[in-house]
Amino acid sequence: MPKWAWLLFAAVPIAGIGYLATQFETSDAAAERLSRETAVLRQQHDAVADRITLAEFSALRTGMSHAEVQEIVGSGGKLISESELAGVHTAMYQFEGEGSLGANASVMFQNGELIQKSQFGLR
Repeated sequence: MPKWAWLLFAAVPIAGIGYLATQFETSDAAAERLSRETAVLRQQHDAVADRITLAEFSALRTGMSHAEVQEIVGSGGKLISESELAGVHTAMYQFEGEGSLGANASVMFQNGELIQKSQFGLR
């Protein structure tokens, strides 16, 4: 076997080991990635920390303003739809719910007054 063939047989595994070493995180990099992911999860949890309960939902009445709803629930909810048609302003807000998986509530306002509410899975 020629001498250059031995060199080739030795170089290929060494190059492969070098490539594989770049594909794995160091423990410091893994710890940093985990820290970033944990921070994102905390932010997501804090964003929905003010969850609406069934008791709060039941206290909402037609004719209430968004500010009155916010006072009862503790947050204004997430604006998911808004329109203006023929001088009528309509806005729908969604709240994450306290209860079963996927629990939520939606409230709709027209010209600043609560006109409709719905909920799923609140406790």
